[in-house]
Amino acid sequence: MAAVRVRRLTDPTPEQLDAVGSVGLAAFEHDKSCYVLVDGDIAKAFFYFRAQAAAAVIGGELWVASHGELDIAGFAIWFPPDHDFLDTPEQAEAGWNQLMASYSPEHRKWLAEYLGPMWRAQCIAAVGQGFTKASYYLASLATHPDHQRRGVGKALFDAVAKKATAEQKHLAFGCTLEANAMLYRSWGCVTRGPWQEVVGNVGSFSSILITKEP
Repeated sequence: MAAVRVRRLTDPTPEQLDAVGSVGLAAFEHDKSCYVLVDGDIAKAFFYFRAQAAAAVIGGELWVASHGELDIAGFAIWFPPDHDFLDTPEQAEAGWNQLMASYSPEHRKWLAEYLGPMWRAQCIAAVGQGFTKASYYLASLATHPDHQRRGVGKALFDAVAKKATAEQKHLAFGCTLEANAMLYRSWGCVTRGPWQEVVGNVGSFSSILITKEP
C-alpha cells in the first residue's frame, strides 16, 4: 500500500492551491450539499475550496496529504481556537470575494442571511455559546475519489486531532451525510443535536454538528 504523507502548507504556490480546488471539486462533484452551496453550478466548487484554502493559510491551517504519485491527494482546512473563517478582510480578499461576486444576489443573500445564522444557531443549540469558537474547527476535509479508502482522510484528521488533544481542545465540524457521520464516530467523534434540514435555492440537504473530546 502506498504511503500517506501529511504536511501543513504555510506558503502554498498558486499551483498547490489549484490542486486543492481540483481535489475538492472531484471529491464533492456529486455531493448534494456542495451543489446547494454553489447554487447549482458545481464547477464553482473548485473556486469554493481554493478560496477556503487560501483563507486558511492566512487565518487558519491548510493541511495536505500525498498518496502514491499524487502530491495532493487530500486536504483538510482547519481554523484553530479563537479564529474563524473570514474573520479578517485579508481572508476574504484571498479569493472568497471573487467567488461571491460570481453568485446571484439571491444566493449571496441566502448565504449571509439564512445559512450562516442557521448554522450558528444549530451549533449553539447543540453545544452552547462559544463552544465551536474555542475548538479546532474543521471547515473542509476531502480526498480525491481515486485515493479514497486508503487512510488519507484519517491521516489528515489525526494530524490536528493529536495537536488538539495535547492542547486540551475540542474538535468541531459540520456533517451532511449519515455515512460520513458513521465514519467520524469510528474516529472517536460524537454527533451533537438533531439533524437539521437546510433549504437552498436549488435543493436541500441535512446538517449536524460533530465534535471530538481532547
